[in-house]
Amino acid sequence: MPIGGAATCYALYAASRAIRHGSKEEANKMFRYRIYAQAFTLVAMVGGSFYYAKEREARKEFEGRVSQKRAIEKRDAWIRELEARDREENELQARKEAVRARGPPPLRNSVAVVPGQPGQVVEALTALPGPTGFGQASDQNRPSGPEVETEKRKKKPGVLDAVKEIAGKG
Repeated sequence: MPIGGAATCYALYAASRAIRHGSKEEANKMFRYRIYAQAFTLVAMVGGSFYYAKEREARKEFEGRVSQKRAIEKRDAWIRELEARDREENELQARKEAVRARGPPPLRNSVAVVPGQPGQVVEALTALPGPTGFGQASDQNRPSGPEVETEKRKKKPGVLDAVKEIAGKG
């Protein structure tokens, strides 16, 4: 294309010079060369567009494969993250279950002074601080029975299970 543009410019320059010298035949010849140079430029543009169209298609295909590969890597990294979170969640649940299985915290004797009555001391049983807080000496208020035990054993679905279900359908 630059060659055709340069040839066109030279033909116009030569035609203008021929007109100044009064040579009509030379000017007409240069105008014909200008038309040929413009036709060459046009053919070069059309040919180049066909040539680079194939290259653009190949480039699009390559970029599509690269973006697909990145999407797969991103999805795999996300699944690994979800698996790690699921493992952490399961470990936390197992620790909670282990603490619950140990039972309530042991009781200890403590001494308290009753206000308003000097010299009188009251001995009481209080619970040590545990995972559920202070002052809970027994599980009297908690429900128990076989249905509660089965509810404790049921595994709650994690985030990873939800993602696997979605990925299986998609």
